[in-house]
Amino acid sequence: MKLKFKQLAILLGGVGATGVASQMGGNVAHASTKTVKVQVKKGDTAWNIAKKHKTSLKKLVKENNLKDNGNLIYVGQTLNVEEGDQFKADLKKADKAKKPVTTQTQAVVAQKAQSQAVSQAPVQRQQAPVQQQTASTYRSNAVGNEKQAKEWIASRESSGSYSAQNGRYYGRYQLDLSYLHGDLSAANQERVADNYVKGRYGSWTNAQAFWQSHGWY
Repeated sequence: MKLKFKQLAILLGGVGATGVASQMGGNVAHASTKTVKVQVKKGDTAWNIAKKHKTSLKKLVKENNLKDNGNLIYVGQTLNVEEGDQFKADLKKADKAKKPVTTQTQAVVAQKAQSQAVSQAPVQRQQAPVQQQTASTYRSNAVGNEKQAKEWIASRESSGSYSAQNGRYYGRYQLDLSYLHGDLSAANQERVADNYVKGRYGSWTNAQAFWQSHGWY
């Protein structure tokens, strides 16, 4: 036989309806909350205290008559804090407001980095062909005896190798590296060698005669 709620309370010895519900494990409005006293410590904020005790900042401010929405609390101050689950709702709202901003910021940074990399790549690819074109268009004017004298010096200096190196001297004509300005191509070596010999000796035959006398040119 089912008993009504009030009848059950009487049978249990006059316990009130609320007490019956508590003894039977029923839900009561404030059964899952309790008020505790919290002393403010250094570094505490109203927000952190509310979070720790799972209550809302609004309720904490109201219960303690805090000023400036809880921004003014003092070390040693005692607060009445009603523990509960209200803070979870506040936390969800805060997270929801922050996440889109963070995601958007990361996306913008990534997009800028990608755009910068794309814009720089074509510039780097265009530089090398310019140097190659300048070097490859050079043709030496040395012919006849001049050409023979030039080849004779090249064979003595490097055995004709464009990659031979002896300290700071490099290439087919063992030119000072500073003369080549970083361009070690065969064509640039030919051009620089012609200009060097023309300026110092006037011709390759004169350079050969000097080399035969001194062992260098």
